[in-house]
Amino acid sequence: MTGLSLVTGGAGFIGRHLVAQLTGAGVPVRVLDPLATAADFPSGVEVIPGSVLDKVALDAALGGVRHVYHLAANAHLWARDRGSYAVINIEGTRALLQATRTHNPEKIVITSSETILRGWRDASPAPISEDDPVPAIDAMAGPYTRSKLAQDALAREAARSGLPVIIVYPTVPVGPGDRAMTAPTRMTLDLLRGDTPAMLEARLNFIAVEDAARGHILAAEKGTSGGRYILGGQNMAIGEFLALLGDVSARPMPTRRIPWWLAALSARVMELGAAITGNALRASVEGVRLAKHQSFVDTARARNDLGFEAGSVGEALRRQIAWLDAEGHL
Repeated sequence: MTGLSLVTGGAGFIGRHLVAQLTGAGVPVRVLDPLATAADFPSGVEVIPGSVLDKVALDAALGGVRHVYHLAANAHLWARDRGSYAVINIEGTRALLQATRTHNPEKIVITSSETILRGWRDASPAPISEDDPVPAIDAMAGPYTRSKLAQDALAREAARSGLPVIIVYPTVPVGPGDRAMTAPTRMTLDLLRGDTPAMLEARLNFIAVEDAARGHILAAEKGTSGGRYILGGQNMAIGEFLALLGDVSARPMPTRRIPWWLAALSARVMELGAAITGNALRASVEGVRLAKHQSFVDTARARNDLGFEAGSVGEALRRQIAWLDAEGHL
């Protein structure tokens, strides 16, 4: 594996692990991220502290690149400025795809989300797969998923037009290093602190963040242009996840379950408060909607085509707990 790799959003949760794995394999890496500094990464990583929306910075970042990993996004399930989703997730991807046409990288891996593969009202018990029909935009749970569905459409169209685009769909990442405190890490932290008295029933797929990063590399190495791959780990009902987290942390977990309607109402109230205070949310309306009929996922395509196998979610939670403790969050 040789040649320069560009990671947009390299200072993010999955991005940091992706950069570390690439450099660990001897791949030269360049990061484009307005929040990045050289101190964030292993020695030798070139950092351009700019946005994908900055044409000059983007053009400089793409020069001489073999593989592009596009992770730059607003990955939160709630934002005061809802327009930021369209700006970053849609227009940022559009700008990147347009710019790659003059630089001709061998592979362009676009990071999407498994949450867009099925509408939030869809109660089908069948596992979610890459072959599910594309949902309508109004079937998305909120502004984050709407923006990621639009991003997905841009990426698919670029692949059809001849760009070497591959799309990956990570599930719920757990593990160390989430400095932005995205929804999965915030959920785990609140559970560990005892700040969550009851949980909403859900069926989710969890993946170690390190495995999600490794799946990106496998997609660039083995994926075909136009290929789409769910990067998933372990399918778990929320009760199973709570039992696992309680076991690895030796901390009590909530046993009560909150009905969906009450969770949706509580999330709405919290969003109204957060719009005034700017404080972090324990739950968002979009997050609650995503949990309503969430199904398990089928990861056969990534296993068969990429040779992707995910590791232990329990061990990822141990690493996450140790990191949260070291960072002073526990």
